[in-house]
Amino acid sequence: MGRHQPAERAPEQGALFVLIYPLFLCVIALLSPVAQGGECPADRTDEEVSVAFVYDGDTVRLDDGRKIRLAGINAPEVAKQEKPAEPLADEARAYLSHLLDRDRHVRLRYEQERRDRYGRLLAHIFLRDGTSIEERLLNEGLAQQLVVPPNGWQSSCFQQIEHRARQQHRGVWGDDYYRPLRSNPAHSGDGSFRVIGGTVVRVAQSRKSIWLNLDTGMAVRIARPDLHYFEIGYLQGLKGQAVVARGYLNYDGRQVHITIRHPSALMKASDWN
Repeated sequence: MGRHQPAERAPEQGALFVLIYPLFLCVIALLSPVAQGGECPADRTDEEVSVAFVYDGDTVRLDDGRKIRLAGINAPEVAKQEKPAEPLADEARAYLSHLLDRDRHVRLRYEQERRDRYGRLLAHIFLRDGTSIEERLLNEGLAQQLVVPPNGWQSSCFQQIEHRARQQHRGVWGDDYYRPLRSNPAHSGDGSFRVIGGTVVRVAQSRKSIWLNLDTGMAVRIARPDLHYFEIGYLQGLKGQAVVARGYLNYDGRQVHITIRHPSALMKASDWN
């Protein structure tokens, strides 16, 4: 009988291993420097910081005074000076504050280009449980995707999150202000971030740019240094196609146009809804 005792204990040891191993994995996950949460998880952590103040839905100030501009998204603008707030701007800021109220200590994942033209740091922000701030804002329809090369980490994932929110008319996607403009707005060239739509009637070239002229009288501009982000022949093939594009409105004295720098800012109208 003694010879069989080890064999009888083996199943008990195996059962104990089955019970303990999942707990071990949970501990490892909690201690991991990069928590793998959400659909667009971080691939690394560059810095752990503490947020002191929320300016709007995409900009915060850290305890040390540095400003962080969330990379990959654009939230509605809050009221500034004499310019009124864009629809849902206050809701976006409140939602970001709500997320950070859970834990002001966050993790940053920097982009390739670390600062914007205003000197703000460009980074993706994650809560310590792995929650992606950008993913949550896009999912609630409180921000739009914005890719500014050479930065573009997780752009495909963010695009999918936004598309789902748009299909379900969440947040900004249920407000008329954010529907594609199909005529010259009265506030032509005010620099607001808008979505425009129309049929491409002409693909023109200048020394510095490619222009998609729309039947609405507006145009989409792509600077030549950014053409390598687009597939060869794609822009030429859009003639006669209904498209939707997003960017900052400008007026050059002849027409309202937006400048786009990445393919994620331009799509066929059939892919928009």
